[in-house]
Amino acid sequence: MPLILAVLSLLAATPTQAAPPAGPLSITTRMMVEQRVAAADGTTRTRLVPATRVVPGDRVTIVVAYRNTGTAPIADLVLANPVPPSTVYRGPAAGSPAPDLVANGSQVRWRLTRPVAPGGGGELGFTAIVR
Repeated sequence: MPLILAVLSLLAATPTQAAPPAGPLSITTRMMVEQRVAAADGTTRTRLVPATRVVPGDRVTIVVAYRNTGTAPIADLVLANPVPPSTVYRGPAAGSPAPDLVANGSQVRWRLTRPVAPGGGGELGFTAIVR
């Protein structure tokens, strides 16, 4: 039976720690916004920075970071995260696999196909638009 972990996602500038699950898994959720930065060569680059303030129309990236803090692999892991009610889901974050949308776009879920090794972890994410 897969381990299903629900992670709360908040419109906040600081990382939030989810309630500890019944095992050695650390989860952190953070909301990021795109910031344009001028490069020395005159081009503009985009980077993700913690959201300190968002307004309707802003594109945000919700990042779920996970880490196995135990001594044994964690298999059959499913991570679930609600889409904040003040946002509309738009798609997976750059470099993240597409999540499964559940319950009319109000929750996303990722099923990890490989066990998470001790000390191992990763990040998953999705983008949304603030209403």
